[in-house]
Amino acid sequence: MSNEIQTVDPSAKLSLEQIAEAVPEAYREKVVGLFRLLDPSESKLELGDLDTSRYVYRPPMIRIKQAMSQTNLPVKNGDLYSADTGEIYDRPLKLIPIFTWENRMKFGQGTDKELCISEDKEHSINGLECATCLDRPWRDKQRQECNDFLHFLFVTPDFGKMFKIGYSGASAKAGRNIISQCMSSGENLWTRFYDLNTEEVKGPKGNYYVATTVFTGSTPKEIHFAGAALNKALKKARLAMKYDLTTKLAENSAVVANAMAGNGTGTPATNMKDFANL
Repeated sequence: MSNEIQTVDPSAKLSLEQIAEAVPEAYREKVVGLFRLLDPSESKLELGDLDTSRYVYRPPMIRIKQAMSQTNLPVKNGDLYSADTGEIYDRPLKLIPIFTWENRMKFGQGTDKELCISEDKEHSINGLECATCLDRPWRDKQRQECNDFLHFLFVTPDFGKMFKIGYSGASAKAGRNIISQCMSSGENLWTRFYDLNTEEVKGPKGNYYVATTVFTGSTPKEIHFAGAALNKALKKARLAMKYDLTTKLAENSAVVANAMAGNGTGTPATNMKDFANL
């Protein structure tokens, strides 16, 4: 491994060849595979006569099976599973945190379908103001249908898979636990292993399961470059998405204002991108 590659700034866009050279051979194939998934132009998936560059990779979401969860998978209450891939995961699940962010989401009752999302916790993706929304979190000190979420992207210890986990409500402590421990130790997310698990708690309407996270040790120093590079790539992608969303909302607001003024200069934003799945 050359010193030049070891000291390169991971915030710069690296070629797959540079990334491969900077990563130990034991991790190389899977790390490069993750970067290919994050860049549609580098995708190697064979899906038939289809331009895969038009599709965006979204890491599978890991969920906790609750008594009210609607799924056809053979899961028991408290199990970790992903409806995106159909997989059920052993517990505890050993993972490396890579990237984190906050947003707000409102779900349909008893479903995993998002009805509304706010990426800045100030405006929804449709331009509605959170401060005036009747469903905003803890309005009048009461829990509402919308909740604050703390999201993480994790990778498996071999960098073979990436997962998305959203912590909210009683499970939010598990996500905050990771951040507070990293801050206290002065270490980056990707330098630490965590075990993801669940535990049963009693609630006013019956028992349910919450997430738990336990620090289990430091990751090998030879994979820190890969963790840092992934973090930078994911941050760049999220900032680009937020900028795009802000621009689209501003354009849509101008259209509405022009229409209300009756000057006829606005064109309905029929081609606005659907940001609900980002």
